[in-house]
Amino acid sequence: KKRPYPSFSLPLLVIFFAGSCLYGQEKPEQINEIAIFKTEVKFAIEEVINQEFDSFDREVIESGDSYFWIKFKLSNKENFAKDTRLKLFDKWCEEVVVYSRNKEENDWLVQKTGHLTKISTLDINPFVTSNIVRMPNAVSLHFGALEEKEVFVAYTKVMRATILINPEVFSMSQTSSYLLKDKRYSLRTAGFMAMLIIIGIFHLFFYTVQRDKAYLFYGIYAILAAFATTIMDEYGFFTYHQFYAKNPIIQPYFFMWIGTLTIISYAQFAREFIKTKKRFPIINKVLLTFIYLGFFVSSIYTIHFFLTGRQYIDWLPFSVYILLLVVTFMIMIIQIWKNRTRSDLFFLGGVAILVSLFLPFFILPLLGIEAEQTFLGNFQLTEAMQIGILAELIVFSMGLGYRTKKIRSDNVYFKELDSLKSNFFANISHEFRTPLTLISGPLQSLRQSLSNPEDIKLAETAENNSQKLLELVNQVMALTKLEANNMELRKTKSDFVGFAKGQFFSFESIARQKNIRLKSLISIPQLVMDLDFSKMEVILNNLISNALKFTPENGEILLSISLSDKQLLLQISDTGEGVSSKHLPYIFDRFYQADNQKETQGSGIGLALAKEYVNLHHGTIAS
Repeated sequence: KKRPYPSFSLPLLVIFFAGSCLYGQEKPEQINEIAIFKTEVKFAIEEVINQEFDSFDREVIESGDSYFWIKFKLSNKENFAKDTRLKLFDKWCEEVVVYSRNKEENDWLVQKTGHLTKISTLDINPFVTSNIVRMPNAVSLHFGALEEKEVFVAYTKVMRATILINPEVFSMSQTSSYLLKDKRYSLRTAGFMAMLIIIGIFHLFFYTVQRDKAYLFYGIYAILAAFATTIMDEYGFFTYHQFYAKNPIIQPYFFMWIGTLTIISYAQFAREFIKTKKRFPIINKVLLTFIYLGFFVSSIYTIHFFLTGRQYIDWLPFSVYILLLVVTFMIMIIQIWKNRTRSDLFFLGGVAILVSLFLPFFILPLLGIEAEQTFLGNFQLTEAMQIGILAELIVFSMGLGYRTKKIRSDNVYFKELDSLKSNFFANISHEFRTPLTLISGPLQSLRQSLSNPEDIKLAETAENNSQKLLELVNQVMALTKLEANNMELRKTKSDFVGFAKGQFFSFESIARQKNIRLKSLISIPQLVMDLDFSKMEVILNNLISNALKFTPENGEILLSISLSDKQLLLQISDTGEGVSSKHLPYIFDRFYQADNQKETQGSGIGLALAKEYVNLHHGTIAS
């Protein structure tokens, strides 16, 4: 009996993640009367004090200036000392320096923070006694009873185009609640990453069994997505403490490439799962263009950052690349829906789940609505992405399982169909062979008894055609034996060079009728080999007769034999117009006929049989 709990485990897992994301916290204290000073030059604190500051309301800084100073005052209205936390920005900022002092102090207390600051030098305040986890977006301040401090904050905005400045003050009780939420977030993120990495490794292993590239790119996407969602963390708590603690400078490179590689692996998975190359060739070419363009753009950004220290390029906005890629995906999804198969529904369902979870975070701001004021509450974009990607990957995995099952059932069906086809050809060829043999004998006797030249010529024509038909039937029977693995080699030792020359020049009379010259270029006089010479005769006869068929009058056919790296190389070339490049990969397929064969069309069996016989000898044949 099937156990009931597996069918509920995945939905419960998603519900657990969603529930853990809705944990709320007490609102922090807002800071009033903030002033700002923007500059392209890096000033010292002594110089900034005398500068003229402008009024400032919390905002996203998008100007071309690289350095910003804000100033404000903080006070403790209580009759006892206390420690607080000052949050300085949202999202990401490379470096922030906080200067604070009271009216009686002449020296500034200097504290460094920011995402490019090492943990060992982050937020050092010798007066704070509370045990606080250091964060890249906040510093700790100690206040005496009824103490007031003036604070200057220097922001560096060189790498990225924007900074979201939103200073807030947290009490230590609020900070404990805040850090508790971050610890829960970290545990959830670690669990999320572990699950995605395990899922990815499992599908990479499955790729080695199935050899289906959809599994390969699914596995790569799952592993990369585990890291990609962490870079969207609003405060960088998990990524900063887990990956960048000692080497924060790797963040920009990690940020630039992890997102690009995730997008590329997602696009590659979509191509392989949907089979866009076969079903939607134009969209497939566009997706490939975006894949190559993604590598190009990220490379340009990496070089630009290395040379200039700036993580953004004004003339090459990455957002335009993302927008065009999204439009392409929308067009592809419309086309998939119009021509959908049952397996396509899994892909469409996974995409729908992911989009429905993160789309409100982009639509609501456009409508002037804050997410906190809606049903989303404290639900963050990062958390929505984690739940969405996990649910999407589960649906994709179900789709891959369904597709694999269908491919297996189709393979069984086609194998049975091939078996029926082979049996049919074997039976009908056998039925044709007996009467053809009985026709050839009387025709030969009739030709020998005739005296009229015209009658003899007609009898010879009938006899030759019956022999050709009998040869064709024998080739079909040979192919059916090969399909059934009933063909065996009967090897004998003999001189291959002399054998090949004899077979080649046995066609001289036929070549003379078309004024075709037969030439040989043989670098070795003799080569004794252990081969099935009856099958080698079929190989050579098919190749030579094919060359004669497509060589025009007054043309030339060349046989060359040589040794290369202890391997025998036999080539038959002619001066005919050749086969176009689009037909070359298929000329050894059974019953394949190129469009340019015109009146010289054959059955499409000879070259296919030649290839099978070469494979039996563990050789290779190509055109």
